[in-house]
Amino acid sequence: MLIESSEEEGGYTDKELSDEMMVLMLGGTDTSANAAAFTLIMLSRYPAIQQKVFEELKKVFDDDSKRPIVPEDLLQLKYLDIVLKETLRLFPPAPLLMRKVTEDITLPSGVTVPKGCSILTNIWAVHRNPTYWGEDVEQFRPERFLDTPFKHPAQFMPFSFGPRNCPGYTYAMMSMKTFLAMTLREFRVLPATPPDEFNQYPPLRLTFELLLKDADDFKICLEPRH
Repeated sequence: MLIESSEEEGGYTDKELSDEMMVLMLGGTDTSANAAAFTLIMLSRYPAIQQKVFEELKKVFDDDSKRPIVPEDLLQLKYLDIVLKETLRLFPPAPLLMRKVTEDITLPSGVTVPKGCSILTNIWAVHRNPTYWGEDVEQFRPERFLDTPFKHPAQFMPFSFGPRNCPGYTYAMMSMKTFLAMTLREFRVLPATPPDEFNQYPPLRLTFELLLKDADDFKICLEPRH
């Protein structure tokens, strides 16, 4: 498909084809896998939230843990949807992004950014800005997506924002919800290490290369429900 679609541009070279495929592989798999893995870690640390997800799954699937998931099911998994979004808020797969300025632009602050500059957007910081998310910004609280209307359309942008945002965002959400639903119907997710005497867990150790990852390799425990 890439070869055919590039014919109007004279055809991609082998290197261009390789580069495009690398982007598709990383953008279409690693981002979703990381976000789903972070979601399982958070559910292991918040059993009450995990139980709410499981109750929703039982309602949608009528206690039938073996029935295949169809697209219509995903639309009903509204609580799982906000759990996933809250995880994406705290752990965006790509916490930084760069954009090239194609023409002089004046920001609301009055500063003019000249053409040819690059702008770095810190999504990690935007998602932790108490002005938009409240003073409990560091807390894992999925309900904030239900009870707090957005103050700015770009305050939540785990897959970028605007005309250059991720074209696979809807597909990514569907694939992650499918994976999480299949996993949580079969297994209870438990933390790899127990909490301390105050029932607290240490902050996750994170690394950032191309994507944000758990430095301890996303360790969890799975307990069969049946």
